[in-house]
Amino acid sequence: MNFYFKEFINRFFLIVFLLGGSIIFVLNFRIIFYLFSGFNAHKIADYNTIINYLNGWSKLSFRYYRIGPEAREHFVEVRHLVWALYAVTAIAMIPTIIYLKNLLKNKLIIILNDFIKLVNWVTVILSICVAMTFDLIFYYLHLLIFRNNYWIFDPKTDSIIKILPDTYFALCALLIVGIFLTTLNLLKVIGKNL
Repeated sequence: MNFYFKEFINRFFLIVFLLGGSIIFVLNFRIIFYLFSGFNAHKIADYNTIINYLNGWSKLSFRYYRIGPEAREHFVEVRHLVWALYAVTAIAMIPTIIYLKNLLKNKLIIILNDFIKLVNWVTVILSICVAMTFDLIFYYLHLLIFRNNYWIFDPKTDSIIKILPDTYFALCALLIVGIFLTTLNLLKVIGKNL
């Protein structure tokens, strides 16, 4: 197999694994929401219900907030996406571990430096663009991913939306980018210290 094509595939899996891992970490690192909600016990209880449901650990049964049938169906769709994310990340983990292990063993991880610089710049530029137009991108991302409008919650029938404002998702996106760039740049640090 051509060296450059093999490197492209390995680096693709590396990015998928690090990005997927960052999303999974933020999804399950509940303290982010606890701080965001001001440690509101009612919000935390129903947020935990959402995360437990998305992970397949419980049913979607809220104690303090309501959802209608369309919002419930949206959570089913999101759950499928979360499970797909777990699967894709797990699949990408295998070639990534093999690739990094070979680079470390041969003290060649430094060959990733230019790639890491490029990914840093692209990520920062994209992040700035997303931050400036987050509401619009959030809207179009939902249009792209979901084939219905069940993601548009009605506060009268779907009071759960009160605990999940767009600003919370913007915070999560910022943390995902931060974790992704940190883990990616750790590889650069490791490469310099070999």
